[in-house]
Amino acid sequence: MQYLALCCIVKDESPYIKEWVLYHSLIGVEHFFIYDNGSAVPVSESLGELAASPRVTVLAAPNKAMQLPAYNHCLTEFGNAFQWIAFVDVDEFICPAKGNDLRCLLAAYEPYGALALSWRLFSSSGHETRPQGLVIENYTRYVREDTAHIKSIVQPRKTSGCRNPHAFGYLPGHCCVNEAFDPLPPGAAFWFPSHETVWVNHYYYKSREDFALKLSKGRNSVHQETQRWWSMELFDKHLALPDFQDKTITRFAPRLRKSLRDNALPAPFTPPQDLDLAGLLTLSSERLAAGHPEEALVCLCHAAMRQESHDIWTMRATFARLLRDFPTGGHFLRQASRLGESLHLYAEMAELALAENDRQKAEDAVALLRTAMQRSNVAAGPWAERLGQLEQRLE
Repeated sequence: MQYLALCCIVKDESPYIKEWVLYHSLIGVEHFFIYDNGSAVPVSESLGELAASPRVTVLAAPNKAMQLPAYNHCLTEFGNAFQWIAFVDVDEFICPAKGNDLRCLLAAYEPYGALALSWRLFSSSGHETRPQGLVIENYTRYVREDTAHIKSIVQPRKTSGCRNPHAFGYLPGHCCVNEAFDPLPPGAAFWFPSHETVWVNHYYYKSREDFALKLSKGRNSVHQETQRWWSMELFDKHLALPDFQDKTITRFAPRLRKSLRDNALPAPFTPPQDLDLAGLLTLSSERLAAGHPEEALVCLCHAAMRQESHDIWTMRATFARLLRDFPTGGHFLRQASRLGESLHLYAEMAELALAENDRQKAEDAVALLRTAMQRSNVAAGPWAERLGQLEQRLE
């Protein structure tokens, strides 16, 4: 079983699909399911050598209104092989605010059915004709228009099916949440915009030339949005809107250009599929010791697919703290607490509180650690040393 796949349906996206695939591979996508909706130049030709990769599956999806059938086919046929599948279009790039691997971010949302990502709608950034270079560098201005739309990254085993291009249904006991862990109503395609942790850069307009070509292709979905979303009048109107700069995603541009030059799909770090739980935990510790905490977290993502455990959540908290992602570290600790207690849990609570300069919380955590050690008759050894070090830091 793999951790993260991405699914899309495309028609005539030859100029952009290679950049889209390479970019998402850079941020941790392990497999791509691309449904070709009758492109004049077949997707397999547009991708060139990338289409031959075992990590890319291209499927034919001719006829009109194929987006929902394609999404549901992906869930039914391939969902059992992945923890997560993201459903976005080729003009949509998932943008994590920090870090380099989307899988590390998704780990915090494993208890839920899906993660809803808000749109950030990018303007034409002054381009009348198609510019040379990368989409993520050519279009860096966004408008605050219809940012309430969401796109979904779902856990197939908790999902009942696709309801519309933006939202899915979930099995009893599961729901979709946004980046702040707020639950969305079932099937909601819109929610309060949120752009703190991760969102979707939606390059809806691009240049005037590109937008005219978009209109000529028609839609992949039966979901009829208002006519204002499908006319050149919309393009002209968006030019009058205030726009704002966001270059968050451009930090990936140097690596993306190299991947394009190499014409090769970059392989995100992924642990061997044949490792058992103990092997994954060992590899995780080794990657951390080697100075690669994100790779260590990825190992724990794959470990959690085999068995959810208190220890895995606590280890994740340690790695998140080392990455200075304190909110995520706190979330991991709350998940660990849900499954039990341990000396490691209380020690990590103290470490996180110290990292956040919360002295009172650190003192409380040390007190909990001390009490737990007394209940467990632990008076000497490594844990006694650890307790002494924490107490010394609080003096």
